[in-house]
Amino acid sequence: MSENRPAGSGGHADNGHADYGDIRADERFDSGRLAEYLRSRLPDAAGNLEVAQFRGGHSNLTYLLRIGGREWVMRRPPHGPLPPGGHDMAREYRVLSRLADAYDPAPRALLICDDPAVIGAPFFIMERRSGIVLRKREPIPLGWGIDNQGHNTTNPDDPVNGGCLLPLGSDRERVGCSFVS
Repeated sequence: MSENRPAGSGGHADNGHADYGDIRADERFDSGRLAEYLRSRLPDAAGNLEVAQFRGGHSNLTYLLRIGGREWVMRRPPHGPLPPGGHDMAREYRVLSRLADAYDPAPRALLICDDPAVIGAPFFIMERRSGIVLRKREPIPLGWGIDNQGHNTTNPDDPVNGGCLLPLGSDRERVGCSFVS
C-alpha cells in the first residue's frame, strides 16, 4: 500500500492478497490530498494513509484505505466520459445509508465528497466489512433470503429483504432488485 504520495506510485500493497493490491497506473490519485481531507472529517483518521485497490469489479473503482488500525473503503466513478445518471456516488451513498439501518451486514456510509479537487471525482467513504463478495453472476449464497432452489424466502412486503425497494426521498429514487421465484 502506498503512504502519503500519489496512490500506487510506490510501495507494495500486500501483493499476495487476492482481493486487493497496487493501484492500477491509470486509476491513481493524490493520496496526500485525500489524507488531508479525511483527517479533517473522520475522527479516527490521524496518521499515515495507506491505499490499495480492490481487484475486479465492473465499473466504479473501489479502494482500501488504512490509517493506523482503521480500515475504510472508498468508491468513485471510473475515469472518462460517464453516461447521464450513471455512476452517481450520491445515490449509492444514500442507498447504503438506508440499507445499513435495516440490514446489519451492510457497511455504513460515512462520508461523501462531491468536490473533484480532492481526488479528481466525487467519492464516498464507507466502513470496511468482511464477508462474501458477490462477483460477476455468481449465485446468491444460501441464507441471504434465497433457498437452494433459488426461491425468495423473505416476506415480500419487507422493504429491504422482500420487495427490495428502498425509498430514498421520492418515487423516482427507489432502488429495486428482484429474486428468482
